[in-house]
Amino acid sequence: GGFRIDIMASKIELARSIVRSGRRVCVLTGAGISTDSGVPDYRSPGRPQVKSILYNQFVGHHRHRQRYWARSMFGYDFMSQAEPNDGHHIVTQAQQTNSIASILTQNVDGLHQKAGSDGVVELHGSIHEVVCLDCGHVTPRNALQVELKALNPDFIDAVQEQQSGGRSALLGALRPDGDSVVKVDYSNFIYPECGVCAGMLKPHVVFFGESLPRPRSDLTTELAGESDVMVVAGTSLAVWSAFRLVRMAEKNGCEIIVVTRGPTRADELVKPELRFRCESTPAHALSLCSSIALSHRPSPSILAIDAVDTDRKGPMWDWS
Repeated sequence: GGFRIDIMASKIELARSIVRSGRRVCVLTGAGISTDSGVPDYRSPGRPQVKSILYNQFVGHHRHRQRYWARSMFGYDFMSQAEPNDGHHIVTQAQQTNSIASILTQNVDGLHQKAGSDGVVELHGSIHEVVCLDCGHVTPRNALQVELKALNPDFIDAVQEQQSGGRSALLGALRPDGDSVVKVDYSNFIYPECGVCAGMLKPHVVFFGESLPRPRSDLTTELAGESDVMVVAGTSLAVWSAFRLVRMAEKNGCEIIVVTRGPTRADELVKPELRFRCESTPAHALSLCSSIALSHRPSPSILAIDAVDTDRKGPMWDWS
């Protein structure tokens, strides 16, 4: 139950024919592709609204940095252990068969790379890296994790006492950016400085209120601009950094195919016959749109994956 696709075979064939006629495929994924890996999204039904830390808060206040690193220390272990799901592997297979030319992702979890995809452009950076805001030195997040735990053994004990629900409680507290809701006193939490210059360390991700680095913004603009088909699957495109790519592609005459559960910011740019509404697991939504892409040799399209239900497992169907 709970599995519906409000599209006809003719719509599927139309989408496939559009992709076949393209030249380059650019894949853009969002948080929903990772929910089958246990990483939550921001906007699926039933998810509580959350307020992520703002860039100015993080750089401006020691207390905010204490709070961020304390919660991140608790959530990062799970993020680092998450494994790619079928959706990530489908994208990798499409890349390996030259069905897509580039992969863009709004996610910071690194699961596309873990699935074997190459050259993934991470719009919002990587949760698996830490950058010094003073000297620019980049270090692995897992090395910082070891240091944070060594500096704060009492905090770990306090969190474990709070989370009496075990792993299920952890998953309920986890957020897509690796932050985790833990209700303990952060005032004594210790976080390290840069080992090179003693500067301020920050996760190598783009916080709310922070601009994308110009080189990354230019690269994503170029890749989206080269596309002549854009498949948007499962992202609401609420974030400007992703929506602008869809809007720009549409202005360039790019065909846009949308595969999501709910409405997106770009719906007015999409022809009704190219809007696919799904209720399934995120991997299934991706299977649908990736099957379109996989039916075609090198060509353009952008896939974005949004959150959908997780009450059904197994393949959607074989479109070969």
